[in-house]
Amino acid sequence: MLAPGIRNRERLCYDATMAFKRSTPQVPGGPRLPEPQPDATPEELCRLGSEYLERGQLADASFALRLALKRMPHHAEAHYLLGEVHAEKNQPAEAARCYREAVTSDPSMAQALFGLAWALEKLGQVNEAINVQKRGLTLAPDSVSGHVELGTMLFYTGALDAAQVTFRQVLLLDPENASAHQGLGAIHFEKGEFDTACEAFRKAIQFSPDWSLPHQDLATALSCLGKTASAQMQSRVAQQVEEREKAREEAEALASEANRLWRRDDLEGARRLLTQAHERFPDHPAAHRLMGMMAASDDRLDEAITHFDRALELDPQDLDARSHLAWAFEQVGRLDEAEQLLRTLLKRWPDDTWSHNHLGWVRFQQGHPEEAIGHYRRALEIDSRNLNALFNLGSALIETGHFQDALPPLEAVLRADPGDTEARLHLAWALTQTGSVDQAERELNRILEFDPSDLDARFELAACREHQGDLVGALAGYREVLAADPAHAVAHAQIGFLLLQKGDRRGAERALRTALQVDPKLVQAHLDLAEVHERRGDRRGAIRQLREGIDRIPGDPELRFHLARLLAQDGRLHQALGMLSELARDFPREPRVHHEMAINLHELDQLQEARVAYARAIELEPTHAPLHMGLASLLHEMGDLVGAEEALRRARELGAELG
Repeated sequence: MLAPGIRNRERLCYDATMAFKRSTPQVPGGPRLPEPQPDATPEELCRLGSEYLERGQLADASFALRLALKRMPHHAEAHYLLGEVHAEKNQPAEAARCYREAVTSDPSMAQALFGLAWALEKLGQVNEAINVQKRGLTLAPDSVSGHVELGTMLFYTGALDAAQVTFRQVLLLDPENASAHQGLGAIHFEKGEFDTACEAFRKAIQFSPDWSLPHQDLATALSCLGKTASAQMQSRVAQQVEEREKAREEAEALASEANRLWRRDDLEGARRLLTQAHERFPDHPAAHRLMGMMAASDDRLDEAITHFDRALELDPQDLDARSHLAWAFEQVGRLDEAEQLLRTLLKRWPDDTWSHNHLGWVRFQQGHPEEAIGHYRRALEIDSRNLNALFNLGSALIETGHFQDALPPLEAVLRADPGDTEARLHLAWALTQTGSVDQAERELNRILEFDPSDLDARFELAACREHQGDLVGALAGYREVLAADPAHAVAHAQIGFLLLQKGDRRGAERALRTALQVDPKLVQAHLDLAEVHERRGDRRGAIRQLREGIDRIPGDPELRFHLARLLAQDGRLHQALGMLSELARDFPREPRVHHEMAINLHELDQLQEARVAYARAIELEPTHAPLHMGLASLLHEMGDLVGAEEALRRARELGAELG
């Protein structure tokens, strides 16, 4: 989708015309990753290494991360990720060394401390592991998994009271955590408190019924209480669950390997293993989730949603399935359902950068740009390298008119990924709006050097010429776009607009009508065609054109506003006021609407109501001199000479043309 044209028409509300990235969830699949570039920065190499790690390409991940560390030896993130690579290879000694380097480089990295604790425990250094885990929890006190790991380590060292306190802390954070209930049950069992242990094991079973361990431990505890029949029955249940768990684990291994094959573009192998997983355990949620992802990658989104739904039915705690389902809902336009799922995810994972980014995208599409910007900023607080959040933040800032603020996030995207032509196009648009047209042209020419057929860049180059007042060059540029794509409605409309500025009303009308034939819902073409009629003195024709536009796009505020103005100019003040009242209800913070209402009310001699409308408009736009001029005229007519003089003085200060 094109970036907006360069005309700086006033708008009643933001108009979401920029092309927002829809990042896929943190899932396997996707295009093949590029090789590390010779001039790549440590941050770029680190990002690439992380993506290789996600795809299970451990050798490639190790190469990229070691190259990053060669260029920046104290890069904490690279050390941490290299530790994760060794952990995946089950090499705890090497992992521990990397995690230690990460902590040395960044003592605040809680995840590196948790990784180090895991490695130390694997190496048999449990006491040190406990101390390191506690350090990590001081930095991330809300980490449920961190507390579970600490409680488990304390239990196995015999520190039962400390383990009990830790598991209770987990339940404050997550009351349905089966591992914490199981841990408390094991502690009560060790203390000989068998009744309390049974209660805890039953809680663990309630929240994780397919986990065999609490079933087995419940049978043992019942036996210790002398409840032989109940213990025998529970043992049979435990055996059934264990068999099911074993089948589930086998299916899990098959699905995991299918996952890796799919990431490596071996679709046939992935499908074969998924079929085996489904045969071994038909109700395996991860298999359904992966089948959903594979369907989504082929744009079979309805099928994908069915699989993700099934995965969640089987495992309501499958947060990955929930995130994938939210993503699929985004793609098919079911934004309210996507929003609900994303908010659920953020309740469980408040610091999940992916969910914040996607919730921002959804809220923007729902018409809440400021809230969207807040979510993008939160995503970047958590992970400053989230390129999709950076892109979306820059795009949202453009759409809300904060062009200067949009530059840094878009520049950050391009530093990490110089080949992102979409980000470069948005950067050029923002630069043009801030007056840096020459720099914008350089960015657009860089896009065209890479891809001469990029019509978006060619269109924006024409817009730059328009911005510089080079109407001949702009017309030539837009015609180049049409030569490549005769159905480019916006280029037709831009040509119509420029011809209108040159006084060629006939040529403008032809171009604008062609634009509307291609895209009958192109608002700007309807507005400009109405202006063609106005310049001919045909106000009724302009009104008909705007009504036609409203029939095509019923809720568009610009068409409604311009129609109200023309109706007022045609003497139909009451009809105009009715439309303006509806606009004021829909857009209460738009000063132009209140200003126009004030003018119409003044003409109808509804002076007090006009005064209220002027006051509201001035409240919203206090530096707009014509508002103060209009208020001065109104107050003078109402006999409030002091107020009129004050309003006139303020208008002069703001530079109103009084002559």
